[in-house]
Amino acid sequence: TNPIIEDRTNPVFITEEKFENVVAGFEGILFEALRRQIDAHKEIDRYIEKDIHDSKPLQELLNFNYDARRYFYSNADERWLDWLLENGFLDVFKEKVEDQTRNSYRSPELDYLEKVATKVPDSVVNIMLTIPISPQHFNSEVVDRFLWICQSLPAEQLVRIVPKIRDEKWVVLMEKFSHWGFEYKKMPNNCHRRT
Repeated sequence: TNPIIEDRTNPVFITEEKFENVVAGFEGILFEALRRQIDAHKEIDRYIEKDIHDSKPLQELLNFNYDARRYFYSNADERWLDWLLENGFLDVFKEKVEDQTRNSYRSPELDYLEKVATKVPDSVVNIMLTIPISPQHFNSEVVDRFLWICQSLPAEQLVRIVPKIRDEKWVVLMEKFSHWGFEYKKMPNNCHRRT
């Protein structure tokens, strides 16, 4: 036996049996956590495959943890967009952030919007046009990802969003971040390419 923790009045000795019991308990916790995550993925797959549109159970499932949200949005296709919008799943774009000086959170909902933008650009632009952007209501991640999405938009959609970018001063709002402007590079090229 080896002393692991020494309390002057009560030393604790770890025997091989105690160690194996602790490891077995830890394995049990890991198994339960992984099983729950795998079950969440299976349930999400069921929603997507069967095209189940029941907002309350889906919201509970997505609130299970961040990975469940990421998994759903990485697997849902553009057919879900209108329903997600109508049922408040994309309201995260409108949420005010506590610290407007940091851009560190990755929203699976924004990943989803970027993914479907090439398939349903008109719907994506419609959503972007409804999101208020101002110094008082500023989320750098939303603006940054919206600008990134803009570089893949066809000219017809780009001309709809550019006035919002200008009028709400997105570029000025993003000044305090290390912003190199790569997201603007493809936009003029898209204007020459009609879809």
